[in-house]
Amino acid sequence: MIMTRATLGLMLCIAFSLVLATPALAGGVVVTGTVVGDNGAEEVPLANVRIDITPLGPVKGKRVAPLDDLVGVSTTTPLGKFRIGELSSPSEGTEHVLLKNWRYRINIQAAGHYLFDQEIEVRGRSTALDFVVKSRDYEVLDDTGPVGENNTLSMGGAVRKGDG
Repeated sequence: MIMTRATLGLMLCIAFSLVLATPALAGGVVVTGTVVGDNGAEEVPLANVRIDITPLGPVKGKRVAPLDDLVGVSTTTPLGKFRIGELSSPSEGTEHVLLKNWRYRINIQAAGHYLFDQEIEVRGRSTALDFVVKSRDYEVLDDTGPVGENNTLSMGGAVRKGDG
């Protein structure tokens, strides 16, 4: 198969733009790791956990982020693994690479577990972090007893009467 220079050039441009479109593949900084839940008896990988990271500023120097609303978002796999390689700005509609030697705030939201919020430092191109989130007990005991004839249930709100 013989390729013309124009076809070869077009293929190279497409390949180059794909690399630029994904900063993690282009050698950018990547934060990876796992999230496990601790229920007191054992630690198990947690699936579908939301992880957000927001830049706070460089480890040393000025504390200025490129944009105010940058956030990196990931959801864990069934094995509890996550990967974040870029930050997005919803207001600007742009994506940015993670910066090394920066501090970030990481928030982890897992159903049935306490919220996790911590400051991290990303020093190199690849940072691996593992997190353990504590399980919350949702058992609710109702010891008020049954509602009797003379008991009323009070709820907030207003009653509106119509004209008719």
